[in-house]
Amino acid sequence: MKRLDNYLGLIALFCSILLTACTVDNIDNPSVTPEVKPVENDMMDTSVKPGVDFFRYCNGKWIDALTVNLGTEKPDKQYYGFFPTEIQKTFDKNLSELEYPSLKVISKHFASIATDQAACDNIVEAAKKRLNNAADNGREQLWMTIGQMIKEGYPLPISVEMVSKTGIMGTMFSATEKIDYADQETTPVVEPGTESAIGAEWPMLKKICEGMGYDVKYCYLPTEVTYFGMGDEPEDMSMFVKGLSSIQACNPKTISESFGKALEKSLMNYYASSTDDTIDYNEYLMKEMRDGLLRYEGHRDYVKKFVKPEAKSSLKQICERLRKAYRKRLETNQWMSGDSKVKAIEKLDNITFCLGYPDTWYDNAMPDLSKTKNIVEDYLELRRANIVLMSDLLGKTVQEAEFNTCFLDLFPTLIVNARYKPDNNSINIYPVFLSEPFISSNGLSVEMFAYSMIYAHEITHGFDSRGALYDKYGSVGSIITEADKVEFGKRIQLLDDCYSSMEVLPGSKVMCDGKTTEQENIADLGGFLISYDACKAWLEEEMGIKGEELKQQMRLFCIAYGNLWRSKYTQGYVKLLIGNDGHSFARERVNGVVRNSDAWYELFDIKPGDALYLAPEKRAYIW
Repeated sequence: MKRLDNYLGLIALFCSILLTACTVDNIDNPSVTPEVKPVENDMMDTSVKPGVDFFRYCNGKWIDALTVNLGTEKPDKQYYGFFPTEIQKTFDKNLSELEYPSLKVISKHFASIATDQAACDNIVEAAKKRLNNAADNGREQLWMTIGQMIKEGYPLPISVEMVSKTGIMGTMFSATEKIDYADQETTPVVEPGTESAIGAEWPMLKKICEGMGYDVKYCYLPTEVTYFGMGDEPEDMSMFVKGLSSIQACNPKTISESFGKALEKSLMNYYASSTDDTIDYNEYLMKEMRDGLLRYEGHRDYVKKFVKPEAKSSLKQICERLRKAYRKRLETNQWMSGDSKVKAIEKLDNITFCLGYPDTWYDNAMPDLSKTKNIVEDYLELRRANIVLMSDLLGKTVQEAEFNTCFLDLFPTLIVNARYKPDNNSINIYPVFLSEPFISSNGLSVEMFAYSMIYAHEITHGFDSRGALYDKYGSVGSIITEADKVEFGKRIQLLDDCYSSMEVLPGSKVMCDGKTTEQENIADLGGFLISYDACKAWLEEEMGIKGEELKQQMRLFCIAYGNLWRSKYTQGYVKLLIGNDGHSFARERVNGVVRNSDAWYELFDIKPGDALYLAPEKRAYIW
């Protein structure tokens, strides 16, 4: 992922998907009235009062019946839960059945590396000679050649990434100053323009774009695409522009030699050390290729094997219901001014839901290893296919580019996870959520709405203390006015204080770190409240459920939410992660959320004196 939230790691997180006009009003909804189930289930320990420990009330019997001996594991493994542990087991089994035809070719070529080494050396030497010959013909020819070689998959010191700017997908060029370009022929660009993509001061980038076949108007500088890192101020991206500036100003011969050395080092990483005594390293490289450059191939195979087409439609329906519920909360918000509300609602309406897989697969972006003869040719073809996909998406809106952009960063796509992408205002929900128990062929249910808290959680990240710093396009620009930020901060502080007052495990004497977990706690609370509202609206408005029956269904919702986080973990696990993980532990993800929900108090008759009771003035009413 190259750069974004932690630019020192050069992490890029760019992906989005088109959520077509799929409003609640035009969806065919199930007409079957949900079953009125008893409140109790076999996971619950009803000897514990809900107001004392709602997590234990929901999951006590399940925890006590769990026979896994966590104490024999390393501290970081002393955890077992439904989400993600049990879900991960099923998911891993599915992953083991994927074929990855390209990986079979790569494995064969790793096995023959000893006999292929001379051929690999020849590829490297030919590439270096190509750079040197281009340099002999002048700066512009060298720049054009660099663009052509990037398009062909060669790893060069100029980084090319997929980004979005004002909702339009483009390519961002960057370079660090790792190579000494002291032999300069021209004056480096000091203050690059930021109003246009690549201005007249960047002849090098224009020629590189020409060599790649890219439209220069969709090519951006790092200073045009700004991000927040770990602090509260936008990251200084000028270092990456300075690298480009130094390259442009440098003598072409120096550049060709430096680029040749960098290319050689990168390619030799795949074959020079791949001897019989480095088999484990070869397997590591294969895994890196599988999870990185081969994601398009593997993801497509996974969807064909394990995802039913109707599942995506069902997930769209749920996400639109969540959007509608969120909009209603924003419209009735009591602490935001009109200007903040307008920006927040615009941002909500502009969120792109990336659901499981692309609506459109680009066949030309699938790697073709049918003609490759060694591991270096394999690697170049995989990189070339990624560049082709980038080219296919260039100039499209985030909604048009949709899930395909997920394959162009380093974040895995076959993973038990979902995430919010602040830089393009999208929610990425990976294919594990397109199957049971998250999606059911039986239609909507209270349990499905409880599980949809995961998606509502990600939506809320767009409005947490960090996400609120980005506008509807994912550009730096707060959606909350300066006047409203004071009240926003006060309400967040109430939530921080609430979590910091809770002991992580009974008797552990370890308190939750409310500040470190702040953003995730905001997302958990918002996710619960929004999915609760969406479920209640479905039951009341479409199923016609009222009165005590409605209350019982909403009690089931709260319990299903608690069941989602059922897990068992040790004090060693807690002490290892406390203060180092942005998420609260499962017990607090349940108890901390419900004690800030007015509805929970009424549904479970929580009174002053109960351990989880929080006075109304101390509850965090944020979203």
